[in-house]
Amino acid sequence: MNLPLSTELVVRLEEVVVEQMRVRQSIWRAYEGNPMRIEIAAFGRATAFVNLGIPTPLLNVVKLLGAQELEHLDDIVAFYETRGMGPTLELNPAFMSPEFGKALAQRGFYQASFQTMLYGVPTEDIPAPAEGVRVRRMNPEDFPLFGKLYCEGFGMPMENASSVGENNRVLDEHPSFTYYLAEVDGEPAGVASLFVHAGTAYFTAATTTTSLRNLGVQSALLHHRIAEAARFGCDLLCSQARFTNNSLRNMQRAGLQVAYSQAHWNKL
Repeated sequence: MNLPLSTELVVRLEEVVVEQMRVRQSIWRAYEGNPMRIEIAAFGRATAFVNLGIPTPLLNVVKLLGAQELEHLDDIVAFYETRGMGPTLELNPAFMSPEFGKALAQRGFYQASFQTMLYGVPTEDIPAPAEGVRVRRMNPEDFPLFGKLYCEGFGMPMENASSVGENNRVLDEHPSFTYYLAEVDGEPAGVASLFVHAGTAYFTAATTTTSLRNLGVQSALLHHRIAEAARFGCDLLCSQARFTNNSLRNMQRAGLQVAYSQAHWNKL
């Protein structure tokens, strides 16, 4: 891959992640009565997301935040505090400054975790999946199964499977989202999704059921989406993973390379 990292490329990577979150939460916000109590607000270039129905940092986060948003920092903190929560601030090294870091510390924020961004170039020249592994696009009737595989794979309570399946089924109806099911010898084994925006493909929601791991399922899902991104006309792809975990290593083996690590800052 010959795609040197640049500020312009970083912006593209960040923008597809923000757009994926904006589309996702906007669709859920349109549910009658907004039962998840979702709000989306802009602060300069940054976007703040609130999802009180699913109070995980993944969905209650400020994205594309940087030094140029220093003047908005107190408003961002107040936006979350008036809703009874503290935000997760997602910070990219390309947009940081010592002054902004000092301002966060003065307001009681600390660096809590890292997330690694990886990127690559789409291509239809991919290896064949492992023997017995098959990947296909999901159909609407597959989403109850998606919910079960997703909850089992990520260690979530199985009582959430129905809502997880339905919340992703409605996303699949949006033209930017595509969902995939992997099978091993005909047995459902793993799921993944692909989001496309402005020529960039973003890989999300990939997991394998524990009983069928280490059989090449995630590699097959990765390579299948790399080829799909090329077929969709994308010239860039990306995904995120916790530093040094299996997902990151799978992506590197599939040809993606590390772009940078984002820092997540939380309130003390």
